[in-house]
Amino acid sequence: ALSGKRGTASDQESRRARIRAALVPYLQLPAGEVNLWNMERAVALAKDTRDPYYLPHVTELEVALRQLGEDQFDPTGSDLSVEERRVALYIHLDEATAKLRDAKPLD
Repeated sequence: ALSGKRGTASDQESRRARIRAALVPYLQLPAGEVNLWNMERAVALAKDTRDPYYLPHVTELEVALRQLGEDQFDPTGSDLSVEERRVALYIHLDEATAKLRDAKPLD
């Protein structure tokens, strides 16, 4: 919601910087198990910003996730199995990549 707010160019730049600083850590693999539901939400947020700044972060996350074994995923927060949640996450990653690749730079 914050990414779509209007205001002066300075306000928008400041807001964008705060959002980027807060969201990027969620687009990185955490230590230990990866909570698939949390990761899926972070990817969806990045996609919804329509900010191509997140494209390399989403791409790097997908590469890192594909290198993990199934035992490194935590499906907590969902009624889906680990495999079903992983598939849902990869769908979100594909959608985010497409949307962010087509987005116009905000800077």
